[in-house]
Amino acid sequence: MPSAGRAMGILLLIGLVDFVARCAIMFAAGAGDAIGAGRGMGGRGPVMAALIGIPVSMVIHAGMLSSLLPTTLGRACLVVAFQLLIVVPVVITLAALMVGVTAPQ
Repeated sequence: MPSAGRAMGILLLIGLVDFVARCAIMFAAGAGDAIGAGRGMGGRGPVMAALIGIPVSMVIHAGMLSSLLPTTLGRACLVVAFQLLIVVPVVITLAALMVGVTAPQ
């Protein structure tokens, strides 16, 4: 089991690699959006990039967890899946609270 400092370093490294990958996806989506804008198909680039980024991010997280920690790829995939199952309801709850607080009365 890694120490707390090593665990934080692993998470920082995974976050940096994920950031670079998502920037590349957003850059490609922006270029595609600019090309499609001439044909009246613009505006969908950021949404598609976000949807494409989710599985790419999951693969990056699972691959790096399995390579940096003493675990298998299958177990790393389970860790990432459970992380997603925890984060999604939290984000939905916070978004609902934000909409409820900022909604006009």
